[in-house]
Parts: sequence; C-alpha cells; structure tokens
Amino acid sequence: MGVKEIAIISSVPLSEPVSRNRLVPFCNLFIEKGLSVSLICPKSDPNSHAHPAGVNLIEVSIESDKPKSFFKRAIKEASDAATLLKVAKAQKADAYLPSMPSMFLAFLPPFYLPKKCSFIDIRDLTWEYLSDKSFLQRLSKNAFRFLFKRTINFYQLVAVTNSVEFAYVNAVRKGVKPTLLVSNGITKEQFDKLQTTLPANNDKLTVTYIGNVGIAQNLETLVGAAKQLPEVQFRIIGAGIELDKVSYMVRESKLSNVELTGRIPWDSVKDYYNSTDVLYAQLTSDFAGAMPSKLYEYLSTGKYIIYGGEGQAAEKLGEFNNNQVIPPNDANALVEAIKAVKECGEINKLSKQNRQQIEEHYIRENTARKLIDGVIDTIN
Repeated sequence: MGVKEIAIISSVPLSEPVSRNRLVPFCNLFIEKGLSVSLICPKSDPNSHAHPAGVNLIEVSIESDKPKSFFKRAIKEASDAATLLKVAKAQKADAYLPSMPSMFLAFLPPFYLPKKCSFIDIRDLTWEYLSDKSFLQRLSKNAFRFLFKRTINFYQLVAVTNSVEFAYVNAVRKGVKPTLLVSNGITKEQFDKLQTTLPANNDKLTVTYIGNVGIAQNLETLVGAAKQLPEVQFRIIGAGIELDKVSYMVRESKLSNVELTGRIPWDSVKDYYNSTDVLYAQLTSDFAGAMPSKLYEYLSTGKYIIYGGEGQAAEKLGEFNNNQVIPPNDANALVEAIKAVKECGEINKLSKQNRQQIEEHYIRENTARKLIDGVIDTIN
C-alpha cells in the first residue's frame, strides 16, 4: 500500500519561532507514526536550517513585505494562501493540514483540497481582532465570520489552541465533527534546557521582555514604566514591526535604563533568563482571546512574571503562582507592580510548582499527540 503522506501548509516561514515551535512537534510525531511529511511554507533563508530531519521542505517564493492598506493587505494574504494551496494540491498527498494564523488558510482549502482528507490547525481567530470602529474592518469582520461558518465543516477534524477558540469553533460546527484542544506550550527540549535557569544576581532589579515587538504587545507601556523607574534596568529581546518605533521612543527620551537587543537565537536567550529578575509580557484588550506561547516558556523558568492583559492569558495564569496580572496599556499599573515585587523580597525564588505544571500539561509533543492520532485514524 505504501507510505502515506501528509502535507502541512503554513503561511508563516518555519524560521519564525512561533510557527516552528507549533509545527515541528507535529512533523516529528507524524514521522514517528510512519508517515511521510511535506511542509509547504514561504521561502526564508533560515528555513533549511530550521526544519526537522526527514521532512520534505517545499519553499514557495512569496513577497514578505505587507502593504499598509488594510484592503491591499487582505488581498495579498488571500493570494499568498492560494499560492501555497496550489502547491499543496500538486503533492497529491493522503492528508492535508493547513495551519493558520492566516485566516485564508481556513477559507480557501475547499476550493483546492479534497474534503475526505483535509484537517485544520487553528492558531488564532485573526478576523475577530478587526476593529468595530472602522466601517471597512467591521464589514470585513462580518464577512469573514460568514466565510468561516460556511467552510469550517469542510474539515474532517479541527485543532485549536485554547478554550476560547474551542468554544468559538464548536458554536459554529455544533458538534458535527471533532474539535480537539491542542494547547500551545513548550517543546520538551526547550523545557529541559530551561530547568537549569538560575536566580539573577543583579545590582539593579532587571525586568525583561522576550518576544515579538508588535502592535499587539504595545511595548510603549514598558517604555513608559522605564521613564518612571530609572533605578530599574529594562530589556527588550526580540524584533517586529514596532521595533523601530520603540527604539525611537527610547532614544528620544534618552533612557539609559532600556536595552534593545533585536532578535537573538533561542539558544542564547538562556543567558538573559539567568540574568533577569522579572519577566514581562503584554497583549492589548483587542487580543484578549489569545494565549501567548511565550508565557509557557516564561513559566518553565520558574521566574516571577508580570502580565498586562485580560481574557484567556490572564485566566490561564490564574492556574500558576509567582505572577501578577495587571491591566494592559497601563504604565502606572506596571510601575506599581514592579515596586510591589521589589518590596516583597522573594524575587529570586523560582517556582517549582509552575515548572511541574508545565511539564505535566504543556509539553508540546504530548499535547500534539491527539491531533496526530486523530488524523491517522481518519485516513486509515
């Protein structure tokens, strides 16, 4: 009968950490189960070094620059998704697994892929983040909701990353076909490396942000807190579309207590974890339904966390200790939270409980198995 093949389609290059951390465990587990795996994604120089052994990496040349216009950006994203799906269709695989966040990888597969062997990994409900204040975006949001309702039952099985997505999908599918909660988390290899994280030994209290520097994170809040706390050292580790803006704010305010490193390899991040006292993250209210995967990494270190946000991530942190949740976009609240941490005198205590909970419930290879088994059972 021969080896069966699954084609995984991603709108994000494998060189992007969020995409790689989600998809590599899928690839490895499918290979472990005896399937041939093709991974179709946009071309990126580091891709060839990032993909796991045994995977047939198919890179598609796609222009990485995104138009600033909302309408033009949507057209480009739809065109890019169509291009990826055409390449996937040509593989004539036994199973297809589009993996968002591109919403068009949910809407367009019915026009390209066979229904009997198509599955989907929903990593974000991106259309729900569109603003109701803009007529065009509000109109688009309703149109995208309609498209999602019309296309979601095309898939034999749907995987989501959190309880908000799970409820959203089930409300549309109405229990017709399985929806699996495949939580984000951290790979076993990364988790093991972070278990040797040490308490910091700094002259100044050090607050560190690690991750994407984008609109959703609004790191202006961190800069605002740095202005009020010159005795505290702040670090921003990462890159993104807002990095230039944040860098300009730091220069304009002549803040000597803010360090921006840009993006660094994950293996080098360990040194920054060792030398930080408090880890900071934030998502604005528009993204309350999302759970940043970086928080699982933070929790794996056992270090103290301050999170500015609401909704899914705030609720999840309630399952853990050694953290504070504050309102998003509130520099004054962040200042007060940092002061409270300084006064408590327990900054350097690493949380064994947090590490244990991550190991038991949020190792990616373990959470991914239900999806892999579900796909294999369906195509066999």
